[in-house]
Amino acid sequence: MSPRRFWLVASLDAAESARRPLFWLWAALMGFNAWLLSRGSWIYRSVDTSLGSPRAWVNSEFQVAFVD
Repeated sequence: MSPRRFWLVASLDAAESARRPLFWLWAALMGFNAWLLSRGSWIYRSVDTSLGSPRAWVNSEFQVAFVD
């Protein structure tokens, strides 16, 4: 597939998505989520505090293992 065709299809898809209000709501929620993660405000209370801290980050291996 040529880069020109890829760019054409991607730009048409982006233009179609930009016309939908739900896309902008999703983008705003993801931006807010990224802002919370960058500030360190996005935490969960850990169930098992034997690891040291009563706080576990959302993407820590301990929190991910608890979900499985």
